[in-house]
Amino acid sequence: FPNLTFLNPMGVLPIPDTTGLSVWKREGRIYSFENNATTSTKTLVLDIHNRVQGWDDSGLMGVAFHPQFATNRYISLAYTYLTPGNVKGDMHTRPDTCLQDVLLSCAQRS
Repeated sequence: FPNLTFLNPMGVLPIPDTTGLSVWKREGRIYSFENNATTSTKTLVLDIHNRVQGWDDSGLMGVAFHPQFATNRYISLAYTYLTPGNVKGDMHTRPDTCLQDVLLSCAQRS
């Protein structure tokens, strides 16, 4: 996908029952785009950057689509959690972190 750029991408997955792909970035953002080598458009579909520490061995580390994603729109996320709005520091100063299990449902696009 030479026409798309992602800073700190952690992985790519096909979006079930579509022709799209998703990429998640360590800083807590998930994008979707068409699985076409000439595509130049990506769409932000989830943004949790204000609760994710996105440096070192932390951040949005994993994404998995529920087996029935086409009907229930559930996505599982694995990330280092911080209270929303409290992402502090930088790659040299790491705040205290904890893990949180969260189940998010994405709204159906029309």
